[in-house]
Amino acid sequence: MSSFDEYFNFLITEQRSAYLGLEDGNLFAKPNNKRKLISKIFLERMRKNGVEVPDDSYEGLSHSIKNLPSQLADKLSLVNLAPPPGIQWLGRKKGLFFDIRTADDFEDCIDRSQFNLRDGCKYLDFGCASGRTLRTFASALPECDWYGCDPVPSSMKWASSTFPNIKFFTNPELPPLDIESDTFDGIYAASIWTHFREDVALQWFDEMYRILKPYGFLLFTAAGYQAVLGRYKGDKNRSNNPIHLESLLKLDNKGFFFYPAYEEKGMGDLNTSHWGLACISPIWVLNKLSGRWAVRYFEAQKYWNRQDVYVLQKI
Repeated sequence: MSSFDEYFNFLITEQRSAYLGLEDGNLFAKPNNKRKLISKIFLERMRKNGVEVPDDSYEGLSHSIKNLPSQLADKLSLVNLAPPPGIQWLGRKKGLFFDIRTADDFEDCIDRSQFNLRDGCKYLDFGCASGRTLRTFASALPECDWYGCDPVPSSMKWASSTFPNIKFFTNPELPPLDIESDTFDGIYAASIWTHFREDVALQWFDEMYRILKPYGFLLFTAAGYQAVLGRYKGDKNRSNNPIHLESLLKLDNKGFFFYPAYEEKGMGDLNTSHWGLACISPIWVLNKLSGRWAVRYFEAQKYWNRQDVYVLQKI
């Protein structure tokens, strides 16, 4: 087929689209409501201490946290400790160094997978940047044992000094991690497998398997078919850019697409030869990871309405 639109329309009319995360075709039924457990914990904590929160929306909650008096924020473990310029922070424009929506969404997926975040158990944020989502979890659920890692040393240095209740460490660009086998009860990774070349993606899945305890979970996000469609629609020069159709063809035929986006500009001192833009289909996950992993949950476009979320269990 000659055009992106023709091929995409063909895919979503095929019966197999039920396995591709397209439209209503999830591997599991799309839930109507989510728990929003982390939001509820923060709301209850503030209201018990006399803080007026205008509404239960993320905007209302964020506004209330940003405007807490310093002493009360410290008492409630809701101090808005923002990274200085030069330290990774994707949400810098919003001015709140908590990622409540992501924490809510991930906890919801974990719960729907028949897991829960238990006191005393060890959890790792793999690729945590400067720790925005991780410090949200640690603030809401302080009895869990939280870890975070990232390949950028400056981010880990800042996070370690700012959040002493979390164990941060710098990880290499390629496995292995300096972590003993069977260490963690659960791992989550937000927009990490969206950047690995296929062979490296598989290496890191093997490493996650090694450091997870038996029957532990791995939650990860991936760019799927709807992410490819979103990039296509957002490109004003899309009719002259062959990468969109190429990515869709490879995603459908192989289940994996990789474009080495960082080869020229790089990322500081990091070796980015195996990093870029990656897309993964559910069929690839089932074909490549079944046997050692069980897929406990899948939801298309769960992560910020862009990326698919998977929850795997080590078996």
